[in-house]
Amino acid sequence: MQIVAANLWDINPMQLEAIRKCLKYEPDIIVLSELQNSCIPAAEKLFASEGYTLTHTRARRLMSLGVASRIPASHSEVLNQGPFNRRPQLKLQLENGITFFGIHLDAPLSPRRYKRRQQQLSLLAKFITHSQAPVALAGDFNSYFHESIFQAFMTQIGGQQHDEPQQRPHTWPSLLPLFQIDHILCSQQLRVTQLQRGNFNGSDHLLIYACVNFRTNKQ
Repeated sequence: MQIVAANLWDINPMQLEAIRKCLKYEPDIIVLSELQNSCIPAAEKLFASEGYTLTHTRARRLMSLGVASRIPASHSEVLNQGPFNRRPQLKLQLENGITFFGIHLDAPLSPRRYKRRQQQLSLLAKFITHSQAPVALAGDFNSYFHESIFQAFMTQIGGQQHDEPQQRPHTWPSLLPLFQIDHILCSQQLRVTQLQRGNFNGSDHLLIYACVNFRTNKQ
């Protein structure tokens, strides 16, 4: 299963072109953070022409979180309870047996938002650990890979990213990427491979691309 995660930046005037660049990877799933609400009708039309279904939920007055999938989903759900009430997340039950989460967490720009992001990670971990199915999740976590609360989250979910540290690409800020805050992760039944960073697409984030496969006994 191929996944692209891209924060489009809510003031990016080139969002539709950025989506076209995502499609060039021919992924099975695309997670779009900060998708402009005004861009949604054109994005839906573009995705439909390429065999994708776009699921989206409004995150703020002018932007949404979207997940475009060409893998059919038997069920989709907006997670908007508790710490997600101002920052909803998307959950899709895919027909390939994987539960997928599209993610865009709070940026820790104040003590209040830092605490809320910690609560979001904690609640997300509960959803994942109670899942009967293998889990993949992708998007803008607004969390550095080595940050203590993110490492605690990874431990709690038994999370996996790419095995090689050099394959954890920095994605923000796009013109001089110093930090990895966009992630593609999975539970222990799955394995992330070919994790890589995309080129500039008009956003303040660079997209990331990965393959997620079921683990075999030999891995």
